[in-house]
Amino acid sequence: MTSYDRLLEMYQEMELIRSISSVLYWDTNTSLPPMGLEHRSKQAGYLEELAHRIQTSETYGQLLQEAKSLPELSDLQKRDIEILERSFLLNTALSPEFVRQQAKQFNTTLEVWKKAKSKQNFDIVRTDLEKSFQLVRQRGEKFAQALGLNDPFDALLSSREPGLNAQFVAKTFEHVKKDLVAIVASLSPKFEGVRTDFLSIQVPKHIQQSVVEAISDIFQYPYRGSNAMGRIDEVEHPLTIGCGPKDVRITVKYDESNFTRSIFAGCHELGHAIDRLGRNPDWEGHPTNSFRTPSIAECYSRFTENKIGKSQEFWEGFYPTLQKLIGSPLKNIELDEFLLATNRIIPHPSRMKADEVTYLLHIIIRFEIEQMLFNGDIQIHELPQVWNQKYHDYMGVEVQNDTEGVMQDLHWYSTYWAYFQGYGLGDIMGSQMFYAMTKEIGDWRAELRKGSLKQGKEWLELKAFRLAGYFDPLDLIESITKEKLNPTYHVRYLKEKYQKLI
Repeated sequence: MTSYDRLLEMYQEMELIRSISSVLYWDTNTSLPPMGLEHRSKQAGYLEELAHRIQTSETYGQLLQEAKSLPELSDLQKRDIEILERSFLLNTALSPEFVRQQAKQFNTTLEVWKKAKSKQNFDIVRTDLEKSFQLVRQRGEKFAQALGLNDPFDALLSSREPGLNAQFVAKTFEHVKKDLVAIVASLSPKFEGVRTDFLSIQVPKHIQQSVVEAISDIFQYPYRGSNAMGRIDEVEHPLTIGCGPKDVRITVKYDESNFTRSIFAGCHELGHAIDRLGRNPDWEGHPTNSFRTPSIAECYSRFTENKIGKSQEFWEGFYPTLQKLIGSPLKNIELDEFLLATNRIIPHPSRMKADEVTYLLHIIIRFEIEQMLFNGDIQIHELPQVWNQKYHDYMGVEVQNDTEGVMQDLHWYSTYWAYFQGYGLGDIMGSQMFYAMTKEIGDWRAELRKGSLKQGKEWLELKAFRLAGYFDPLDLIESITKEKLNPTYHVRYLKEKYQKLI
């Protein structure tokens, strides 16, 4: 047995531990009794520590070095080693003491954030956020040293998105920002009189479940029967949980006064699910098959949510089914009315309520503020003022309080710094992929009008999902689309869509 084989065995042991953690995480979100939370935390912590101990062990590090020098490694083996070495460098860059210090402060900040958010007062959490940010900066400095980089923000970003840096992301966002601001300013007034009252009709949970199941059938998500590889459950915040190579579960939230919430959350999570289930079965058990970055993950999920789930072609095929399932409240609502209401452009302070056009502006604002903080251009106490000004400048939105402003997302009050750019890059990558897909199989949307995604899903599996983590983000998009990342596709996509719609 070679050092590579032994390394792969240790990796697979870690993956087994993580899959057990995923089952516990699914149970925590769906059915854990409230009084079981304390013991569940101990279970999750034990498994996390067990996996971390393996990944940072001296044996693991030695095997990595030995495996790198093996002769005649295949391209897959080389990529496996590259992924494992990068992870090893990052995990060993932080001492156990520093990890514990981070965890303690992040947990404290998150709890104080909850109180501050409920009281609409950023000052309550400001001091703890300053402490968290100093630790985040130190983490970035440690990552920079491990990765041979000079900038801590670049290091944090690269730890999530290999091959990218802040300068590239900023340039990419700058390329589309002016166009997005112009589109919002010119088109949002046209949606002011659009009828939306029917979006708040009361739709019982069991009917919404039937709707999400019908959509899952279109996506060919195998959630029922003896060959099922997933489930559809309800949670407070929708997410997809992979518990094994043939066990990928999606969750949604059913709001009886907002039935489209579960529809589009379902379309989003189905993107994650069919990605994981559509990977190369011959690579199962290899790091390459599990590796995924935020930008690519969101590229696929926001593609299925927006490019498919909010498209005219999808609803031409599915709207009669929706009308049948919901019944009389939608009987006299025409398809065109439904499309305008669900695609309306309305600048709003909330990222989670954003339409397809303004969403990227929400992400750009967050990324720019992170950059300013790391560059020392602003301090933590200035966050509300800077945040509110950018919302005014980019979307004409007046933020009413800190809760709907700088405290709306948990990311900065937890561990998710240098993370937001993944959502925005995912949208941009998805638009480029949309045109590549249309160029190669131009009639996939005609098939969608008939209620089938078969051809489109086959293309996604063959061209995208099966590549898994074989490439870093920019190389992966180039492999899929045969072009380097080009943000102009996103502006083109939005303009063409809304020209037809309004």
